[in-house]
Amino acid sequence: MIHVICYISNSIVDISNQDIHEIFEITLQNNKKRNITGILIYNNGHFFQVLEGKESDVEYVYSRIIEDYRHHGIIKLLETKIKDSIFAEYETGFTVMKDFSRIRKLKIYFDWIKEANYKKANELVNLANNFIKNSQ
Repeated sequence: MIHVICYISNSIVDISNQDIHEIFEITLQNNKKRNITGILIYNNGHFFQVLEGKESDVEYVYSRIIEDYRHHGIIKLLETKIKDSIFAEYETGFTVMKDFSRIRKLKIYFDWIKEANYKKANELVNLANNFIKNSQ
């Protein structure tokens, strides 16, 4: 079984583009090392992230996020177990959404996932879609 955590957080008030770029790069590196799949979206001072993988790895990464001074007001939206990874086949397995052209591609992928009618996957897709919709 694959462990999943989905959360939202607020960024620090004066977060710079450099800070955001650094978060994206570190996220890609660390998650790849630990075979964690998922997505990270940042918009208007808020982060949305889905982490999928081995429970100990996901919990470790999430604990590091909680300790990161650039995140505050972290709310865990979902923690569950799933049979198959939702994001392993999407792009490189872990994707950082840097612009809304990539969001359109993600929405197409979400539509494909919803056709499978897998309740836990649909729950994650709905959370991500709500974040995206409210961020535009």
